[in-house]
Amino acid sequence: MAVQVIQKEMVIPCDPKHLVDVREMVRQLCQTRGLEERQCLLLALAVDEAVTSLVSNAVDMGRRGEVRVVIDIDETRFRALIEDHTNYLSPDSSNEAAFMAYLNRERRYQLA
Repeated sequence: MAVQVIQKEMVIPCDPKHLVDVREMVRQLCQTRGLEERQCLLLALAVDEAVTSLVSNAVDMGRRGEVRVVIDIDETRFRALIEDHTNYLSPDSSNEAAFMAYLNRERRYQLA
């Protein structure tokens, strides 16, 4: 028997006002799959936390761009793919000193 996967993709501007759209997409997909309301809310919260962190970091750093969120859900798993397409300093496009300064600024947002 083939596993039915429900997938939805959303691309949002890097702006906190679009976070509600991400939460609603996750909640609706979970409900479509038949998960309990509490499970839907917890999964929406988990995705929201990840996207909020990315958006907040980008806004704080003055970056613009988009965030791509892809949700896959089937009978046994939930997968969220979150891609950061905000503009950032690329090591290929600048000198080493500027890149190291960028890394040092970014480290304040990391857990470890």
